[in-house]
Amino acid sequence: MVFLHTIAKDVRISAGDYQLAATWDWDPLPVGGTLHLHPYGDFAHVTLAPEAHDKLIEGNGTVAVELSGADFEFLEKVAIESTARDAKALEVAFTLPSGKRAGPQNSVTVNFETAKQGSYRLLLTQSDGVAHKLPVTVLPPNPKIADLPTRLNMGETREPIRLLGSGLERIEAVSSDAGELTGAADFESWSGEICLKSGLTKGQSFALVLKIKGLENPLTVSHAIEIVGPRPRIRSVQKSLAGALGIELVADELPAGTTAGLALAVDHLHDSSRLRLELGCETGELRKSLTLSAGEPSGGASLTSAGPGTLYFSVDPGAIGYAGCRLSATVIVDPEGRSDPFVLGRVVRVPTLDKFTLTTEKVGDASYAGILEGRDLDVIEKAGWENANGVPVESIPTPLPGGPARQTLRLVLPWPAPGPHAPLYVWLRGEPQGRKTAVAY
Repeated sequence: MVFLHTIAKDVRISAGDYQLAATWDWDPLPVGGTLHLHPYGDFAHVTLAPEAHDKLIEGNGTVAVELSGADFEFLEKVAIESTARDAKALEVAFTLPSGKRAGPQNSVTVNFETAKQGSYRLLLTQSDGVAHKLPVTVLPPNPKIADLPTRLNMGETREPIRLLGSGLERIEAVSSDAGELTGAADFESWSGEICLKSGLTKGQSFALVLKIKGLENPLTVSHAIEIVGPRPRIRSVQKSLAGALGIELVADELPAGTTAGLALAVDHLHDSSRLRLELGCETGELRKSLTLSAGEPSGGASLTSAGPGTLYFSVDPGAIGYAGCRLSATVIVDPEGRSDPFVLGRVVRVPTLDKFTLTTEKVGDASYAGILEGRDLDVIEKAGWENANGVPVESIPTPLPGGPARQTLRLVLPWPAPGPHAPLYVWLRGEPQGRKTAVAY
């Protein structure tokens, strides 16, 4: 029999794996007590709330994360320790919904410090003094994408897309309302292709939605894609050469060592002040790439706007590529981007022929020697009176006094010629057919 003169509530006594709970109410008369026995919480099934994973990011400071999956009413202490060897546990604050020893409670909020990424253990200790371990991971900082927005062109159906930044190797998937994206990530970039949806207009902006390894919810990057106008497109080219070379050229040839004038017809070219022209080799050996801006000569080349949709530039093709280079041009306009490369022609090294004199020096039974004057005569392999049969050139060029660029070359030609003032044909090295020249005997 117990006599009480004060109110005592939720008196709890440990009894093995259980707690003894007795509740008495004020009663001046002898009363019988009721005891309630509660088991300890089973922490084997404790988990982080799904949204908690997205808080545990390096650099987020101290964050409150919720644990669930057990009765936490007898929780007395929470500590955290790194899984690294010899790591020391650090006690952290926690909060129960109704407070300590206030009856069954199916969640607890723990304050977690996210100073450094890595693997950790939460140590949950109830009043029995046994620490239960819960593995927890602090993730690296979320991926960061640089140089946004990525600009895509209206009028395109598919475009390559490349994202640069840090932490991009953790991207598992990318999506956007601008179109369907496919691709893959590496350490510093995500590269792929977007199939643009129809009806996009200039000025529209779209977000990128990133599925990140370790995060429960996708990461949304606002204003990551901007729709701009159509890309420039080179439609055609016209060519002219400064001065006569004295030798026949094929239509697509651009002789090295001679300034060529080229006029480009370009679609979607609205503001010449924002454009650049990039010259290089589509195939063949590049000597030096060159980028020109309108009204700013560079490297002996110049670029001007010749009217709406027309660009004119002059350049020595040999300054860009060696013989065999397929010289290409790309128009770049900000922010619309780059045109597809357009092949202007093939760089060739041809001689400049000024004069041919047939001498009276007889060579053999039916041939005479002749003297050819000009420049770059070393590329001549054979000579003749027609394009099918040529006589090999045995001599090497001889520089003329006072001008090392000017040369003479001794040729041997069959006699008689096909007719009075017959034009000379020369074979360039490696070519199967002779080229007609503008010089005659």
